[in-house]
Amino acid sequence: LTLRVKFHPYQPIAYHKTVTCLLLHREPLFLDLIGTCHSEQLKPAVLTPRHLSIYRMNLLRGLTCYPPDILSSLLDEHKLKLDDCGALLIQEVCICPSYFHVNSAPEAETELDNTSNPSRFPTPHVTIQPSELLFYDGPASKSVSITNHTKGKICLIWTHGAESPYSISPLSCELGPLKSTAFRVTYSPNQQNVFHVAQLECLTFYKVILDPEGCPSACVLPPSGLVPSGSHQILTFRCTPSPDHPASIPLTLHLNASPKHTQVNTMSYMAVRL
Repeated sequence: LTLRVKFHPYQPIAYHKTVTCLLLHREPLFLDLIGTCHSEQLKPAVLTPRHLSIYRMNLLRGLTCYPPDILSSLLDEHKLKLDDCGALLIQEVCICPSYFHVNSAPEAETELDNTSNPSRFPTPHVTIQPSELLFYDGPASKSVSITNHTKGKICLIWTHGAESPYSISPLSCELGPLKSTAFRVTYSPNQQNVFHVAQLECLTFYKVILDPEGCPSACVLPPSGLVPSGSHQILTFRCTPSPDHPASIPLTLHLNASPKHTQVNTMSYMAVRL
């Protein structure tokens, strides 16, 4: 038996989903689906099974409620360290104890594939209330509330089918740590006396907030990426307005990540007063 899986991304981000296959008189099978979507402007890092393994280890150690920028700061401050697999370890016993969820299961370090059990993680990262909506007639609308239980700001993006009788407003937003927000779900059937059912999906990921003092006055986005053969990449040059800036700024491009393939270009910019 061969199953074909189709990947239809909605946003240029990394995707992961665990699907379950139920077998008669057998243990269920779990399949991890991993994909990364690139656009002309955004090319995020390609998600790999190794990244998923490291995330699950960090989850079991109670570290995933921190956003990546804070984890990087704790790593620079030597409050965290990396193990042989690349996962994070707590250096000190009492650092921000209210932030960490210590896993109570003694076999936490060995059961990497059992991270979906809610009893082992009493505080999830994101929750939604209510989890089910019943519409007895249409058009009609109801609200749902999403709560962010992490210590960082997250981005929420709903996946929406064009032909679905269900719509959500707004389709995306940002949510601060330990905050809640409401969405409006509208049911608009095309015809009466027809049953409709759908599972609406909301993608969540951390929004990394960079330190303004550590950001350069001029930068190129994306700073790096993979350009397939026969394709192209659009680079965006951003500059903070300042009277001290020269009329042109040299831009060095490293191709193939090697100093042997280096080209220096001159970027000219124009300041516009609004």
